Amino acid sequence: MKLNLVLIVLVAAPAFATTIDFEAQAANAGGFLTGIPDSPLTIGLATFSGGELRSAEIDLPANQSGVYATQGVFGSGETNPLTIQFAVPISGFTLSVANGDNTGTYTVSDDAGDSISASLPSAGAGGARIFSLPGIGVQTVEILSSNADGWNFAIDNVGFAAVPEPVSVLLFALGSSLVGWFVKRKPAYNGYTRLTYEHAGEAVSTIRSRTHADAGAHSTRRAAGACDDDRIGSGERLSGSARGYYGRGHLSGGGDRYGHSSNLEGLAARREHRAH
Repeated sequence: MKLNLVLIVLVAAPAFATTIDFEAQAANAGGFLTGIPDSPLTIGLATFSGGELRSAEIDLPANQSGVYATQGVFGSGETNPLTIQFAVPISGFTLSVANGDNTGTYTVSDDAGDSISASLPSAGAGGARIFSLPGIGVQTVEILSSNADGWNFAIDNVGFAAVPEPVSVLLFALGSSLVGWFVKRKPAYNGYTRLTYEHAGEAVSTIRSRTHADAGAHSTRRAAGACDDDRIGSGERLSGSARGYYGRGHLSGGGDRYGHSSNLEGLAARREHRAH
């Protein structure tokens, strides 16, 4: 039972995917842009800089849920690009970009050297797109509008997964190896599952292995004499290799005379026959 629990811990999934949709954070933010940033904004492992939280933003028909938006028309402090910093390296990065401006090109890039650019239709045409980056070990992402003066866009549904630390990877590999070994390992002497025998009125516990069987057999022989079967009681029938093992004299010193078909009941019967 303990081994099973250890394996479960070692082979547990190293990371879970996270999606940030800004719904809870922007619930009371309102729909009009203010030019006053919520920056830096930390949600879990991610810290967002350069934008403000909006809910059902006015003139952003492509996304009427909670968003993190930035604009360069009025106010100060909002930036182009928006920046996301991660507390630990991540992979599997995705996000949705909604255009609040005229038709324009947007570029999403990271510090791992990956970037992707795409032209989005105007806000009135519902311009929006999902961007994905393939990098592993990413810690910084930037979202840039080609409009350097009067930009207006928002991001949503930021998805990523934390990259496992080296220790976690090592534990995962060790756990996988142990599982493979445990599955392939065959239990010894599974043919005798409920064997019991008695000597001087004391029951010997269930035999589970060759070592256990040897200890019990030698103990019985020492107490009863090398060739004395008189006190051996009956037990359930042995099968396969266990019959051969016990048939070769390990209980009574009787050599191979009982053969592979012997069992404890047979030993008792032979002892009784010799006595008469």
